[in-house]
Amino acid sequence: MPVFIHAEDDVASFRMITSQFCVQGCARQSDIIRAFGVTSISVKRSVKTYREKAPKGFYSPSNPTASHRRLLLGSAAVVTGAAIASSLSTQFIA
Repeated sequence: MPVFIHAEDDVASFRMITSQFCVQGCARQSDIIRAFGVTSISVKRSVKTYREKAPKGFYSPSNPTASHRRLLLGSAAVVTGAAIASSLSTQFIA
């Protein structure tokens, strides 16, 4: 008998419910790792998120300052090897 149902591609709900099981003592982290074939670090991160932010931490948008940023074409100057070499002092150039 299932205790929770989520869509196959709903990773946030999977992480939330499995971390809830761990925090409430219904399952150990090692049980989740073995049963679902997930990595130990992903379970640890999910449990940490659940403890610090509760279930809403799995569904809220991530911190935009911590995400990777892409350089947009034209927004950054093109740096060439000559420009890098000229900016280094002579003692570091091989």
